[in-house]
Amino acid sequence: MGDVTSVTMDGNVLFSLAPTRRTLQLATRSNLTASDNNDFFNPYDDLTIAAAEAGPVAMTLAEWQSFSGQDGNSAAHWYTLDPADPPRSEIFVNATAAAVDVDLGGAAYLDLDQQAISGSVALAPYSSRVLVRDDGVVFADGFESGDTSRWSSTVP
Repeated sequence: MGDVTSVTMDGNVLFSLAPTRRTLQLATRSNLTASDNNDFFNPYDDLTIAAAEAGPVAMTLAEWQSFSGQDGNSAAHWYTLDPADPPRSEIFVNATAAAVDVDLGGAAYLDLDQQAISGSVALAPYSSRVLVRDDGVVFADGFESGDTSRWSSTVP
């Protein structure tokens, strides 16, 4: 494989599952010709972006935006974890040529835009989706939100 000289990133999810992992690491920012509308998630650390030309330090998304002029419409993680905490995220993958609905088994999740997801998640062919377990929900059946669509009318 030869040297990569030009990369464009748009609409990607860069999600780190460990405290010491970066969401983006570049030798030089000139290799990244355009980057926007991306999600940079490392709930363990705000300093997740590194460009060798900036020195041996990592940057926050805001620092990266100022340094590079890129990712003006991108987002950083919105929740934090201690380094000893296990990940709250889960990736759901569809590696087939057909769309699938993945049953979430009664668990409550938030998508990366913090929208509640429960019941099932639809995945287009050859796609994936990162969801974050919603630890603030006790009842994923809609009890707390008032959404009774998943309730049955069975009487004991």
